[in-house]
Amino acid sequence: MTNPSPNPPPEPSNRRSFSARVLRIARHPATLVIGVSVVAIAAVGYAGIRYFVYTRLMPLVESQLSKIVKKPVYLGEVESLSWTLNRIRIGASSIPETPENRDRVDIKEIEISFNPFPVLFGQPLPIEATVIDPNAYIDQDATGQWIEYELPEGDGGELPIDLDIHVNVRDGDIALRPYRTTTSIPIQAEGRFRYLDADEKLIGYDVDATLLSSKVNAEGETNIDTGKSEVALVVEKLALAQLLAIIPNSPVKLKSGQLNADLNVSLPTLTELDNLNRTRGQGNLNLSQIEANIASIKEPVRATLDLNLQGQKLFIEQAQASIGRVVAAQIAGDIDWERGYNLNIKTNQVNIANLLRTLSVKLPVRVGGEAQANLQLTGLVDKPILTGSLNSTRPLQIDKTQLRQVRTNFQADLNKIVVQRLQIQPAAGGQIIGSGRVETKLEQALENNKPLDFTKMPLAFNFRAQLPTEEVVAPYYQFPTDVTIGTLTAQGQVVAR
Repeated sequence: MTNPSPNPPPEPSNRRSFSARVLRIARHPATLVIGVSVVAIAAVGYAGIRYFVYTRLMPLVESQLSKIVKKPVYLGEVESLSWTLNRIRIGASSIPETPENRDRVDIKEIEISFNPFPVLFGQPLPIEATVIDPNAYIDQDATGQWIEYELPEGDGGELPIDLDIHVNVRDGDIALRPYRTTTSIPIQAEGRFRYLDADEKLIGYDVDATLLSSKVNAEGETNIDTGKSEVALVVEKLALAQLLAIIPNSPVKLKSGQLNADLNVSLPTLTELDNLNRTRGQGNLNLSQIEANIASIKEPVRATLDLNLQGQKLFIEQAQASIGRVVAAQIAGDIDWERGYNLNIKTNQVNIANLLRTLSVKLPVRVGGEAQANLQLTGLVDKPILTGSLNSTRPLQIDKTQLRQVRTNFQADLNKIVVQRLQIQPAAGGQIIGSGRVETKLEQALENNKPLDFTKMPLAFNFRAQLPTEEVVAPYYQFPTDVTIGTLTAQGQVVAR
């Protein structure tokens, strides 16, 4: 039996032969030249980018931002740049005030990062920015505008790629100073903003703010071009008196008041004012402890209001309003943004003399007595129509004439009062029946912040009267005892221009 032949020696592995070939190629002079060139170009490019970021990028961005805000912008130095070139930290930056514009912004630090890979697949370039400890002072100008800016126009300003920018704000402090006031309104804010520069330019936001000791959260999205917005708003115990001071030349001076709200609102485009009637929403809103002084009204106006928003309708759950101790009213109903008002209003018994004095209404004769009104408010939101009845609850006194009962039905808008029927029964007997029209020009008075003056209002009034002459005239003139005058029957028109 023969022994088998020994195993042949193993052949060199494929891995060793492949490594040898790679080593021979790498040692080739041409390969060395190409490799060194590529590394040198990459190193020069890398160094060039870092040089550009550290020395040229900030002045370029400063110039563009200055054109938008119309004042100098100073960005801090680049404090660090990651080796991957996609993270930058910028030092203290500012937008200082100028003699023409007192607004200013100071920022402790800005961190910026971006990811270029989505751009390779046709997606927007995502940029993440964190603004640390921003402090801003914003001054309202005489026109009521807070911030003046101008976005670049024209094809020359378009970027070759879309942007998806996320901005985080940490420890933000804002001071708003309304026009012609000496004190500012402080706001502390933190939140996250998103700007998407694509077919539709959108701004998203989720902001928590402390405003006048109140907590406010706003979360939503707004189309920059059209103003269309979807907003969720939560407000806790917002003091309204200081906030109302933001509105320039307001005829209402609020002394106190508190707002609570939990709303989800869909706001339409604002290119046309008519689009506002397409506002939709869900939620609740409460106004409490409202006390205001209004031009031409001598007593404070107080109100409490509970509202429920459902779609395009605003339901009044509870509403009470009063003018001093003169008038108190209960309000019920709803407001539809498209169809308008559907409100019922009932007042207490009102002292006429006190009411006229409170409303700064001047009449040529003394008027007294008490009356009560039942009113219905209808019409479109911007064109209200007030319909109602007014009945005396105690005899009225006009100069020296006492009226046992007065009843009237009327309709009024912002320009006129139409008395559809007026029935007067003097205490002396008989009656007067009439109808007419008074041009109040209330809309013009409100726009010009002027009190109403009934003595200057044009009127036209038709009447029919049947009165016991001697009894009616007695307060003004006593006929001789031998003179007897019967019943006065008259029909006529009173016109004043």
